[in-house]
Amino acid sequence: KQSTHLRRAARMSSSGNGDGGSGSGSGSVSSSGAQTAKSTLVTDAGDSAKVTALKEQIRGRAMNIVTKIMPAKVLHLNNLYQSDPRFNMTTTDIEKNLLTAMPTFMNEPAVPSQEQLTEPAQKKRKKSSEEISAPAKNPGMAIPSNPDIMAAQQVLKTELLELIEYLNDVKIWIQLNIPRIEDGNNFGVDVQEETVGELSRAEDTAFGALDGVAKFYLTRAKLVTKCQKYSYIPDYRMSLMEYDQKEYVTVRLSMLDLRNNYAILFDLIQKNLDKIQTPRSSNHMDHLF
Repeated sequence: KQSTHLRRAARMSSSGNGDGGSGSGSGSVSSSGAQTAKSTLVTDAGDSAKVTALKEQIRGRAMNIVTKIMPAKVLHLNNLYQSDPRFNMTTTDIEKNLLTAMPTFMNEPAVPSQEQLTEPAQKKRKKSSEEISAPAKNPGMAIPSNPDIMAAQQVLKTELLELIEYLNDVKIWIQLNIPRIEDGNNFGVDVQEETVGELSRAEDTAFGALDGVAKFYLTRAKLVTKCQKYSYIPDYRMSLMEYDQKEYVTVRLSMLDLRNNYAILFDLIQKNLDKIQTPRSSNHMDHLF
């Protein structure tokens, strides 16, 4: 009986050793699996160094924009808005310069010709391609683009394109500074996201102003066509002059809005520069005080 008990004890001991070995084996497998999963996140050292260098270049450009270019732009655009002759004309000047460029614009006959009177009856007939592509019936009334508006628009477009480029640099710099997502201590991240939102809003405003320039010429071309086709109707000529005056006011206000956007963004970033650069402090309790 003693020998039987000894054999049973030996078998139980060997069985326990086997289970321990299998547990050790499973632990080594899970450890190797974790190492494999971690290795998939490792990038090439050369590429990582290039990306780091690119981030540093972006940071350098953004800091130069925030500390030097933005305040200089505020002063430059304020000077343009207040002192530059291209942005300090009256609506009367716009009207006078258009009449100077085209002396006969407001002196067209108020009585339609016989051909113009009979035109509505001829509209029922389908026009040929030669008639559609024919020149205007009043070629002597060539209506040029308004030179004052073109000069102001050219300056505005240049400034808008520069603004969009600067905002892209500052926006990507802030986005690259956003830390990984964690619970708590996210006040600095909220500041970053609010700043990016303001940058995006200013960018949308700039794109809207550029789109407005293109739409202006499209609408003006339709008015010019009406003026040439119905030269005996003075209201079309007056509408063209009013439209030019309205566009000049729009361009001038767009320049003012551009200056204000630079000033607001510069003020916002300067006041929150610490949170933008370091959104999370080392002590998680700092944000409570």
